[in-house]
Amino acid sequence: MRFAQRVLLLNDWFCCELLDELKSAARVNAAAFFIFEILVVYTCWMMVGEVLSLFRGDAMVERVSGHCGVVFWFCGSILLCFVFVMSGCGASYRSTETLAYVDSLSSEPIDGSEGIFLSVNNFHGSVHVSSDSSVRGIEIKRSLHAREKDLEQAGRNIDWQNDLKHSLDFIDYRASLSRVSGGAICTVSVMTSYPEPENQWVELDIRVPHLAGVNIRTSDGEVTVANANGPMTIYNNHGDIVVSTVFAVRDDVLLVTAEGHIDFRLPVESTGSVFVSAVGGRAVIDVPNQLGGGDIGDRFGVRYSDRSHARGTLNAGGNRITLRTTGGNGRVIVREDPGDISIIKKLSLPVRP
Repeated sequence: MRFAQRVLLLNDWFCCELLDELKSAARVNAAAFFIFEILVVYTCWMMVGEVLSLFRGDAMVERVSGHCGVVFWFCGSILLCFVFVMSGCGASYRSTETLAYVDSLSSEPIDGSEGIFLSVNNFHGSVHVSSDSSVRGIEIKRSLHAREKDLEQAGRNIDWQNDLKHSLDFIDYRASLSRVSGGAICTVSVMTSYPEPENQWVELDIRVPHLAGVNIRTSDGEVTVANANGPMTIYNNHGDIVVSTVFAVRDDVLLVTAEGHIDFRLPVESTGSVFVSAVGGRAVIDVPNQLGGGDIGDRFGVRYSDRSHARGTLNAGGNRITLRTTGGNGRVIVREDPGDISIIKKLSLPVRP
């Protein structure tokens, strides 16, 4: 019976572990999965009974038939599982509620020459910031999202859909604009008092006429910044950071994340003492030897202490450019044309020693 016991143990593992993953991936609800389990047990029991009835009375054949029944049990579980997964069971394992808003902070047009420093604090979610001369003011698009933790929780509350929408009321969104000499400071804060904040997130898309710098903090989302002309500080967690600017970088830059990649593109006229740390990944400082016919190798001394750490000095140095990540790659790319951030393939991050 060792063979049968091993197959039964394998079937137990399959039902307990793999089916849990399939439930989530296929978004099968609890009621449909309960029916599925009943069908599996009933079908396998019938298979075993039919096989045993064919060989009843012969001990040796009965043992073989028992083995066959176990095998049929296991195969039947797999077959019915995939039938239910492919059918989708007509229900959703998780539900998501979304609300979208578009805000403008300035009733008066902002002159494109005015620099706007942007400070963003988001508890969860992506933050996308760009400098767009066609924008007349400060445009903020925000999308609020909430999801049910699990179907078992939803099953205990018959009105869970309304409760899901109501949970978005716990999100506190605030935005302000302060005029300063030569520009303005825009502050955006998104927090939540919901008891399960991991099931909520807010996506922000902010456009300003002229971006004079950023200070961004968020988690569990992507951060992109396009064409900032000033100091940049970005802290993320479990998400990528992608920054590209056509303006020469002369100020300090600090980009930090965990479990994510960092991609920083800047023009060749920039200055800075560069340090890239990518624990568990690759650190890259990518500077072509020939740009516009001039050799800039002497102006950017790149040194690799190991595959995860790199240093370099761009032109006169001075300001600090620091990238730090764990569980991802960090890359600084110097180009005459850094490129449009919308077409940067941030996740590929090709590396070269």
